[in-house]
This record gives sequence, structure tokens and C-alpha cells, in this order.
Amino acid sequence: MKIQGRKQITPLGVTGPLSGPSFREVEETPEAQASDQVDLSSTQQLRRLNEAAQALPEVRMEKVEGLRGQIEDGNYYVESEKLARKVVDEALNEMLFSTRQS
Repeated sequence: MKIQGRKQITPLGVTGPLSGPSFREVEETPEAQASDQVDLSSTQQLRRLNEAAQALPEVRMEKVEGLRGQIEDGNYYVESEKLARKVVDEALNEMLFSTRQS
């Protein structure tokens, strides 16, 4: 019995990634050529931004003083729903990250 419409099975090593056209035979598209480039200026810019962020103080005293003044004057208002959402989000993130690391 012969099955119609089936491809003939070729021996191992004849098919696969090495059986296609050679590197020199493949014509590169402009998109492929653009994707092979590396922009080091963005890496250097990220390094400079990281160094600038590291140089900033951990506590911004001008913001602390401003908030302290608002609290003392009775003008500081906290949106309870917004605060609750942030607390829950942070707790969920901590749970997710702690289970992934385990």
C-alpha cells in the first residue's frame, strides 16, 4: 500500500539548519542589516544616568521639609484609596518576587 501526498524521509544530516543556503548565498534585507548594529552611545548614556542617580541623596530634604510644613499647617491630604492600592500592590509584588526566588 502506498500513501499519497507524503514527503520522502531524508537521511539524518541532510535536513536542518545546516542544509539551507550558505551564509554568502543569503541576501540581507535592510532590516536585517540594521538589526546587526550596536549603539554604544546609548549604553554610555545609561551609565552616565546611573552614576547621576547614584550621586543623588537617598532622602530629598527639600521634599521632606515641604511635607513637614504641610502636615504642621494641616494642609496635607492623603487619598486613602490611592494609598491602599499602593500598599496592596507592593505586598503582592513582594509575594511574587519572593516565590520566584525560592
